[in-house]
Amino acid sequence: MCCAAVIILPLDTEAKEMEVFEVIPRITDSIEAEITAIAVALEAASELHRSSTDSCKKENVIILSDCKSAITTAIQTTEIIPY
Repeated sequence: MCCAAVIILPLDTEAKEMEVFEVIPRITDSIEAEITAIAVALEAASELHRSSTDSCKKENVIILSDCKSAITTAIQTTEIIPY
C-alpha cells in the first residue's frame, strides 16, 4: 500500500492549513503516487473554493511537485480518469 498526501496552505491568514491524503490500496510506483497527490490537491482546492464564503473572490492555486513525469502527465491528460 501507498499513500498520496498533500498540504493545503490557504492564502487567508485566518484559515488553517489542511492535510489531505488518500490511501492507494495496491502496490504502486512513485509516479502514480505523485499523480494521485496532484489529483487529491486539485480536489481539495476545488472543495475549499466551493466552501468559501466569498464567492466573488478570485483564488489562485499553486501545486508544487518535484516529479516532472507526474506534472507532464497531469497537464497532458485531457479526460477524467478515476484514480
